Amino acid sequence: MALLVAQLAVLIVAGIIAWRQVSEAKRLREAQVRPFVVIDFEVEDKLVYYVIRNIGATIARDVRLAFDPAPTSALLGARDSLTQLTELKLFSDGIPSFPPGKVVRGIFDNFPEREEAAIHADVYEVTSSYQSDELKRSYVDVITLDLGVHRNILHVVRKDSLHDVTKALDEIVKALKSHGH
Repeated sequence: MALLVAQLAVLIVAGIIAWRQVSEAKRLREAQVRPFVVIDFEVEDKLVYYVIRNIGATIARDVRLAFDPAPTSALLGARDSLTQLTELKLFSDGIPSFPPGKVVRGIFDNFPEREEAAIHADVYEVTSSYQSDELKRSYVDVITLDLGVHRNILHVVRKDSLHDVTKALDEIVKALKSHGH
């Protein structure tokens, strides 16, 4: 009888271990094939950009991004028709389909103007919600964005774009004209 109880106990423990392994394998498979939409800020040459990416392996559907607080921008506030980032169509209406590897990037602010105004929040909590056709489920991720981490970082300003070359040539032409050439 004791042998039977011991065998039953071993079978129960083996069953629990097998169930956990199957559950973990299922969780890992889902993590490998799910969409994963993230948003972040990037700073280049004092300009702040928002960047939205699907870093997952499958398409994300009905992507919605909700900010708390609503992001304000010194740069965008200067435009009469657009005072908040959330008024852009991709934020107000969402993104119907967002393939894996897709990146949407746009200008958000200018650090010097933002700091001069001193009225804009640095920290935003963004709730990203979207659906997966592949897995037939919805996802909600909360991302904290903090522009403060970009302050006081030394940056090297590169002069390697076509815009920089054109600007330098314009200055040379202007200097030559002012000297009568």
